[in-house]
Amino acid sequence: MKSFLELSAQPLRAASIATAALCASGVCWAGPVSGQGDWETTLQARDVNGDGTADAYYDTALNITWLANANAGAGTSYDDGANTTDGRMTLANAQAWVASLDVYGVGGWRLPTMLGASTSELSHMYCTTLGDFGPCNPLTTTGPGTWGFTNTGPFSNLLSEWFWTGTAAGPNTAWAWAADPISAYHTADFVGGHDIAWAVHSGDITAAVPEPSTYALMFAGLAGFFAVRSRANRRA
Repeated sequence: MKSFLELSAQPLRAASIATAALCASGVCWAGPVSGQGDWETTLQARDVNGDGTADAYYDTALNITWLANANAGAGTSYDDGANTTDGRMTLANAQAWVASLDVYGVGGWRLPTMLGASTSELSHMYCTTLGDFGPCNPLTTTGPGTWGFTNTGPFSNLLSEWFWTGTAAGPNTAWAWAADPISAYHTADFVGGHDIAWAVHSGDITAAVPEPSTYALMFAGLAGFFAVRSRANRRA
């Protein structure tokens, strides 16, 4: 029996679209679910520009930061899926988009990666952080009754879709995380396919952004250095 990683990306695509149509009609639902998964204790909001709105969430379990908008690439020049507003991109476009991403001065974003032979940062988010339902968390009588992102946690635009991991699976394929309503496994998708790009950043982005007080001390130090140098030059 093949593992989930060995399954082809294509056979379930049509069924996924059909099920997604049912979700659009109201069968599926999604939103933050308190008590499901550990997102309420492992995710820490990061307000990069200080406007009172979380721009990202630091994942203390994986030591990475997730962009708050899980489909921020939708509508950009890199969006080359079925239409220019759905956020679905080829792997090349997804990689180019995250490489160009600047969140209020914070760059260095990337696609999620595989963590081993059968796990990834995305599957950890789906199965552990959000406690969503699939092979990792079988449906129970207390569950929402469908697979997919039924619990979105604090994220916006988190869809029951396929997401690029950015990790090569073969010469012309890359691992994707199938989080549509009937799936929930890793699969090798063609690099020319169209999947969602969810941007992540290694580590905590607050560590890469100096506090205003740090800037003040730095400029004060530079000012003092140039003042001393200027006096020395005048004496010479």
